[in-house]
Amino acid sequence: MDPCLILDAGSWNLRIGSSHDLSPQIIPSPLRNQSSRLSTSHEKYFSDVIQSSGTLNDRAVLVSEPLQFSNAARETRAQLLFESANVSAALFFPSIFLCSIGAGLASTWVLECGHSMCTLALIYDGRPQRRTAVSTAAAGAAMTALLSSTHRVSAEVKDSVLHAPSALCGEANRGVVCAATTSARLPDGTTIDFPRSVIHDVGAVPFTGGSEHIGIGTMCAIALGRCAPSMRQDVPTTIVAGGVSMMPGFAAAVSEAAVLSPLAVGPPPAEVPLSERAVLYRDPMWAGLQVSSPEERGSLAWTGGAVLAHLPTMRHLWVPRATYDEQGPRALCYARLA
Repeated sequence: MDPCLILDAGSWNLRIGSSHDLSPQIIPSPLRNQSSRLSTSHEKYFSDVIQSSGTLNDRAVLVSEPLQFSNAARETRAQLLFESANVSAALFFPSIFLCSIGAGLASTWVLECGHSMCTLALIYDGRPQRRTAVSTAAAGAAMTALLSSTHRVSAEVKDSVLHAPSALCGEANRGVVCAATTSARLPDGTTIDFPRSVIHDVGAVPFTGGSEHIGIGTMCAIALGRCAPSMRQDVPTTIVAGGVSMMPGFAAAVSEAAVLSPLAVGPPPAEVPLSERAVLYRDPMWAGLQVSSPEERGSLAWTGGAVLAHLPTMRHLWVPRATYDEQGPRALCYARLA
């Protein structure tokens, strides 16, 4: 098969490139101007993604998708790829699975923290364990909302602020000397100084969660409670990935949140199922896990897609146009991993 196109369609950035490229091209997602992912239909969103990605005509395209993705949404994307973009073949994989491939690990926990969602799930022996998946909306969009409410600046400033050395100062980064203020460049070229307290509060959003969402520490407790005991001893590593994970000190903060952070006072957020509210504990099992933050973790899903595209064993999973013409969009639902 000729070099295929790898498309990691996030809600903040799109990462796209040939499977022979060393790194992807990063372009703004069409959802950047939307207040919420839910305000845009899957069809409209992916149609905008295709237009932003350039010509896909007669190309084989591997697309990342959320782990808990519905068949209906996947069928919509398949229909757009084959009928609007005229691709020659297509294949869908969960982005968390692609992250594990990009890191070269068959069994690992993956914490992918992007703009609209943070998701934690176990990959065991090369297969996503969907029952362990836990998600929270305490992610990049929540950070942007807090930053906008305190300083009324554009969302694009978030990346500059969160990549500053003082982004995670405090208990999660003990011993690190932080500046009193952090400067960020605004889109018009001017700069604005942010107090250290603001930077810390914004950077802490994924870990504290707030009153509306669960934080990463609670996510770890719930995910471990869903994991079969026989699997716990076999998975020594947790990988952090996604754009928000590029913050300095993020891996150390994840480690402390998983093991040391106390439970929130008061009733659990509504998104925690009643059957699992009794599982909110800090299991010492997390203390033995090594939290890994690969250098290119922001594009780890794209890298995993490029690796898979070169594996001869993956060729039978591709859905060519002839199969799509015969079976329709449902053909893509059967091709993904279980």
